[in-house]
Amino acid sequence: MPFNIETIKLMISKLFQFFIKKILQFLRILIISWKLFTEMFDGCGNAKIRLEEFGTLWNYVEQWQNCFRSFDQDGSGFIDAQELHLAFSTFGYRLSPFISSLMIKRFDRQNQGVLAFDDFIQCCVILHVRVCYADVYATRSCWLNCYPS
Repeated sequence: MPFNIETIKLMISKLFQFFIKKILQFLRILIISWKLFTEMFDGCGNAKIRLEEFGTLWNYVEQWQNCFRSFDQDGSGFIDAQELHLAFSTFGYRLSPFISSLMIKRFDRQNQGVLAFDDFIQCCVILHVRVCYADVYATRSCWLNCYPS
């Protein structure tokens, strides 16, 4: 059955809307991640990262990459809910497996039930920041150890 021009226009419009939505979701996550990293590594408080600060940020990302690889037990290049739960436990968070599964759903941009490397970083950093803000008021300290014992 041949398509008429209106059907083709509608299909192209829907496809375009789908891609724009995905691009905007990706940009939103990228902006959130960049803001987090800027806040963490901006030593001057000017909302910019200087070359020395970027070097520190680069080392931080490399440490996260090693951390990611250590929890990616099956070598798939992704972290599943069980691996994420192990990571959280190693970091000292006492969360249920259900919460780990919810975190996968929240940060899995590809909707595959797993976290890619950048999703993993964002998930852990946001969890850390949220817990840290609560913890700072209670104990005046906050630390994230991203290496398994």
